Order: sequence, then C-alpha cells, then structure tokens
Amino acid sequence: MRGPVRAVMGAVLLFCVSAAHGDCISLLRESSSGVFNRTSSAVAWNGSALGVVKVENNDFRSLLFAMYSSDLTPLTGDRRVTDATFAGVTALLWTGSEFGLFFQDRSSAQLYLQRIAAAGDPIGGPIAVAPNHSPSGEREYDVTWDASRQAYVILHSILVGIDKGMWLTMLNANGTLRSDDLITTSFSVPALPRLAVNSSGAIIVLFRRVGMFYFRVNDATGAGGGPQPLVNAHAVRVASNGTTFTIIASMPATVSTEIDWAVIDEHGAIVQPIKKLFAARGVEIAPVALFWNETRGEWALSYLDSRFPFTVVPGDYRLRRFTPSGAVITDSLFSPDSVFSTLATNQPFAWNGSSYLTAASRVASGSTQPESYLIRLCPLTASIGGPRSAVQGIATAFSAIAEGGTGDLTYTWDFGDTSIASGKSVTHVYEHLGDYTLSLRVTDSTGATNSNSIVVHVVASASRRRSVHH
Repeated sequence: MRGPVRAVMGAVLLFCVSAAHGDCISLLRESSSGVFNRTSSAVAWNGSALGVVKVENNDFRSLLFAMYSSDLTPLTGDRRVTDATFAGVTALLWTGSEFGLFFQDRSSAQLYLQRIAAAGDPIGGPIAVAPNHSPSGEREYDVTWDASRQAYVILHSILVGIDKGMWLTMLNANGTLRSDDLITTSFSVPALPRLAVNSSGAIIVLFRRVGMFYFRVNDATGAGGGPQPLVNAHAVRVASNGTTFTIIASMPATVSTEIDWAVIDEHGAIVQPIKKLFAARGVEIAPVALFWNETRGEWALSYLDSRFPFTVVPGDYRLRRFTPSGAVITDSLFSPDSVFSTLATNQPFAWNGSSYLTAASRVASGSTQPESYLIRLCPLTASIGGPRSAVQGIATAFSAIAEGGTGDLTYTWDFGDTSIASGKSVTHVYEHLGDYTLSLRVTDSTGATNSNSIVVHVVASASRRRSVHH
C-alpha cells in the first residue's frame, strides 16, 4: 500500500464487521495518520478513551502520545512527550486519575516517569526513578500499578556496582520515592523480570537464575520468604485475579513449544504446579501479555504463534480467553482481518468494558517502515433463548443470542437426543420424556468458537396426562 492510496487509508477505518450479532464491532485502523515512521506501541484505557504511545522509528526513538475513542477515532493529535529514548516505551499505566508513562533516557538509560493527564496532556516534566542507582542500558524493568497502595511498583536489575542486584522500587503517584528494597543478588543476564500485585497488596516477582525462573511473594506488609524455583521456560508472564497469581510460561516441548501455567497464592504457596495449558499450532509460541478480566470472569492471553521459527516468520498475533480452570472460551486472531494476522507487539492490551484493545505493527513487503495499527476485538459470546421445558411431541422454538466475534457467524445445535441442526433460530420436537442437554456452538469468520448449554425438561402433553389418569 503506497502513495496517496496509503495516505487515505491511514485516515479511515480499514476493516469492520456487521453489527447484526451485537453492538460491539471488531475493527482495525491504521494509526500512522500519514506519518509512516510512527509506530503505535503501548495502550491504556482511562475509562472513556484510549491513550496510545507512539514511537518514532529513527535513531532517537522519540515518544508521542495521542487519545482515541472506543471506536479508534482520533481525539487528539500526536503530542510529543520526549525527544529521545534508549529503547522506546517501558510501560504505560492508568492509575485511575492519570497515565504513567515510563521510558529510559537515550543518553544515560536512566528510567523516567512522565505523568500524563486523563485528557492526554503531560503533567510537569520527566521524573527520574531511583536515581540513587547507577543507570545502565543493560538494566531490565517491569512496572505495574498497585491500586491498594496508590503506588507504582518497579522490578529492576542492577548489573554492576555496590548496589548490584534485583530491586523492588515503589513510587507514589506523584513520582516521589516510597521504598527501595533489594530482592536478591543472584540472577542471570538477561533476568527477564516480571511482577504483579493483587488487590490486597501482595506482590509476586519472577526472574531467571541459571536458566530457571524463580518467584517470590511479598505479602501486604512487605514480608516475604526467599526466592523459590518454578520452571525452566523461555519466557513468563504473570497477573493476579485479585487474590491468587497466575503464571504463564513458554516451554520447550518434544517437537515445538507450548504454553504452560501455574497458580501461586498470596502467601507464596503453589496452588497449582506448572502444567500444560495448550500447544503451539506450529513450531514456536510466545506469550505477550496476560490480563484478568473481572467483568467477564475470564483470563485473556495475547500471544504469538508461528508454524515456523520466529526467525523465519514472526507468527500470528492471537488472543486466547480461558476460564479460571483453564478451559478455553475462545482462541482467535487478534486482528479482525486474517490478511493482517502476522502482527508484532511486546506490550499489554487494554479492556474497555466491552472489547479488547491493542496496538500492533508489521513490516510490509518492500518497506523499511512498519505499518502500525490499532485493533479492537469484541469477544465472542453465546447464549440460548427459549424455554427450559418442552412438551412431548410438540415443536419448541429456540434462538441463539450471540455478541461480539468477527464477521459472519454460524450456529450449530445439538438437542441432546442425537438430533442436530444449524441456524440462528431453530425448532425441535422431543419425542420422549426426560431431561435433555441442549447445546449451542457459535463460530465466527476467524474460527473463534463459543458454546453454551441448557437442560430442557420434556413433559407429557395435557391430553396424554388425562389419558394416563383415565
């Protein structure tokens, strides 16, 4: 896509789907807005609009910030936040009242916090994070927001000097230092640090040590035991459902790689040892971000999945929704258009109450600049409308109620008596008395499926009941 054609398409909605199966419409929008060297990176939802950080693809990796509506329409222009960074965005977080943008300075690799108001305007200037430690470009960071403490929590490694170690630093919302504690002096390089906080303030940290990922949980008071070994994995992600912590790991398998998972409680006890969650479709798989969706009571995992090594093909960018027990709800491309399936990102996604929002990019053939996109994925849900009882020998009507998904939907019914049917609305005659499990399976154009079932109690007709009594 080149020249004036691409310039026009960068300003309009590229893909959408019919809203016939729900008000939420999955869509994808090119977000370069005519400036093709700017890649949308981190996103965060403020309750009414989407904050998006854009990175300029040049030697300076400068950052800009823009606001978008829930349908990905620009609300502001790109506002410059900093002229140069070491490696783009470290994290973008929403605190409940403002955004917190973290990045490393290009000249010193010092980590900074830039506060940004809900409307997208910077608040003051960049604030150095724990400047008492020697900055280094080789330091690794993970950052989260702790709502219970109203504080930012930063897990970071220091490789040299008298303060060498893995540190847990907390900042108040205004950027002032709250605490700065040493976790361990023993870790590998790269350490690949990860952390999460639960609703009561317990904090879990993970890092690599001699190939093995270790974890430690600090309770709400800050007390915690020594690091415990967990898994020998390529990469891990961690999030809390408010109480326990779920860890996702990319694991080597016999032929390819797989995604495994474990559950840790807020006291550091292993509730569920590491076990397989699902396998790669091809050769290589890697988690990107993990999110607990309290609204729907589901986990959402974004990941990359390639039929070839990542060095050959970047892989499809996918979203897997699953229950707290690990049962899959849906697993689909994040993009609503399969042509744009091979997208890349290393940033978390957002939830706006009805859809998942993310930013991703790809390098088109013959181009040196990546194409940048914002994506809204409306999760596919299915339920059954109709009575929970039926009369023997009389046709009973049922209807499928589906929301979200991408493209045209197909509906498959199993009436529980060896009969099947298709269509959004169906009728069925139960010939025998008893209880039957009526199942509905809805599939969208990306192959995502969602199922639901009810129990239908079949009773005798009034005439048959009278004849039996007489």
